[in-house]
Amino acid sequence: RLKVTEASGGLQAARGGFDPLLSGETDWKPQGDYRNGGAQVTLRQPTALWGLAVFGQWSLSRGSFPEYDGDRVTATAGLARLGLELPLLAGGPIDKRRGKIAQAQAKQRGARFAVASLRLELLRLGARAYFAWVAAGQKLGVERELLELARRRDQQVAEAVRRGAVPAIERVDNKRAILRRRGRVVKAQRAFEKAALKLSLYLRGTDGRPI
Repeated sequence: RLKVTEASGGLQAARGGFDPLLSGETDWKPQGDYRNGGAQVTLRQPTALWGLAVFGQWSLSRGSFPEYDGDRVTATAGLARLGLELPLLAGGPIDKRRGKIAQAQAKQRGARFAVASLRLELLRLGARAYFAWVAAGQKLGVERELLELARRRDQQVAEAVRRGAVPAIERVDNKRAILRRRGRVVKAQRAFEKAALKLSLYLRGTDGRPI
């Protein structure tokens, strides 16, 4: 998500290439045969239409100018210009500004696709963790049932030994089976807890804390 935000910021910055541009310049010659000065302010608005730009310009000059520099002479209130600039051999189908926007848009789409891909991967991993947790819980239930069966059988064997129907060694073997079943229950319990902890990485509350 931060990458998407970063890409959106890059796109906004690229679009800034089409912001109006205000520039100005001035010069002054206080010495020499021709003492003069002038100022010029230009407002330029680039567009996305075949590199077209609209500009407005105002210039003002004072002093004396040589004949070869007569184009700098303005009226008392200055000289205003309004025009269009259209490149013929460069920046037609594409230019630097539009190219940056296209690149920024591609990065933004890529970041969004990356988020969607990661979300799907997390859903896949979360689903695997969930089903592993379910399977571990079912296995724990089975092991507990088998332990309970072994305990019930121990009571039956104990009664049979008391009546002399079976030798006492039978109950010893059954006790060993109970201990083995208890070990399997403990192992299954640990596996279930481990699966629950892994599932909690993907199952979180509104505050982001694992459940």
